[in-house]
Amino acid sequence: MFFRLKATATGQVVKLLESYRDGAGKSRHRTVASLGNASINWEERRAIAKAVAGRLYGQGELVVRDLSEEAGQWVDRIVRQVSREGRWRALEPLHGAGERIEGVCWPMK
Repeated sequence: MFFRLKATATGQVVKLLESYRDGAGKSRHRTVASLGNASINWEERRAIAKAVAGRLYGQGELVVRDLSEEAGQWVDRIVRQVSREGRWRALEPLHGAGERIEGVCWPMK
């Protein structure tokens, strides 16, 4: 997951996006959360995105690094927003998961 600023007619909107590959293997992005004109500390944006991804994918505290109190609050706020909106779902593995790809083996479900 990563943050992107999107220009709008009235200013800029902060969006949290997720990368994935579609059925044809083409790289795509989907919006996880639109945060309006949020004042996220851009120095911590990667750590915040990683912590949000960890929480959404059920990895909990395993991915949380030394986040500031403000960054931790952003993580909580974003996770609550995603849960409240109910539109985001974890991506399913692509067909062929479990095959060896360039030396990497993905576990089968």
